[in-house]
Amino acid sequence: MKKYDKLEYVDRCPTIQGRKVEVTVKYDGSNGRLTHEDGDFMYGTRNQEQHDINDLTGIFNTAYIPIKKKIERLPEEVREELKSLLEYHVIFFEVCGRQNKHKLDYNWDMKFIVFDGWHKEECRYLPTTHPLIRRIIEILNFNIAEVLPFTTYKEGYEWIIEQDPDFVEGVVMKDYMNNERCKIVHPKNAEISSVKFAKKRGTDNHLESKFLFTHINDNRIEKAYNKIKAEEGLSGMRALGKTLQMIYKDLIEEGLVEFILNNKPDTIDLKYIRKQMPQIVRPIFMMMVQDG
Repeated sequence: MKKYDKLEYVDRCPTIQGRKVEVTVKYDGSNGRLTHEDGDFMYGTRNQEQHDINDLTGIFNTAYIPIKKKIERLPEEVREELKSLLEYHVIFFEVCGRQNKHKLDYNWDMKFIVFDGWHKEECRYLPTTHPLIRRIIEILNFNIAEVLPFTTYKEGYEWIIEQDPDFVEGVVMKDYMNNERCKIVHPKNAEISSVKFAKKRGTDNHLESKFLFTHINDNRIEKAYNKIKAEEGLSGMRALGKTLQMIYKDLIEEGLVEFILNNKPDTIDLKYIRKQMPQIVRPIFMMMVQDG
């Protein structure tokens, strides 16, 4: 089953900034996906996919019970219609609400908010306004991600700055013609620190330390921890190891290349980064766990 492409920050997508795009609200929860293949419905998270929801880990083997029951209760002709639609499509949705609390404290019970579809044969994303994706949403009675009345980066950025960061994480800019999308996150919810790094140039591992302190902050740690709770069913100190692994992977995949291009170091000491990262993460993580 198609996995949703990881959203880059808007400053890493310069070409999309000059185009007309669809701008939707970005929700704070866990990625879900649904399709039909190999003769049965396939339920997925960002990193898991199973025909039997009992084989999913974390919150999903219980969170997906209402979806499974809804499908089972559909009239036969409607269930067959849904199978036919999902043979050719995947729907992507956010699982969010009180029962799956991440950083934002939504005041609603669990919702499945569809933000995109995917055409398997054409290998392209489809908006929630597409009639076939909309029909899937109607059959399942899922919610739809709010589409904002803007079409440019400037309008999306100006809107998000005016929002309360405790209730809105950010927006997603989508160019369906070119299959590209990126995110604008409210500065208070960003995973990259904007504070000036104070360690003097010329000292040992100056650039590596700058990289770590720029890219590791409370938001990144909390987001990784919440993903581990949802996906792996681990919480408290039992989740520390997996959280560290996820943060390190994100640092290398998301931040390191751009950091190297911007700073042009002769070398970069990955061993130092791997060794020092837990020293920064652990005390913040422990306070986070103690605070609940």
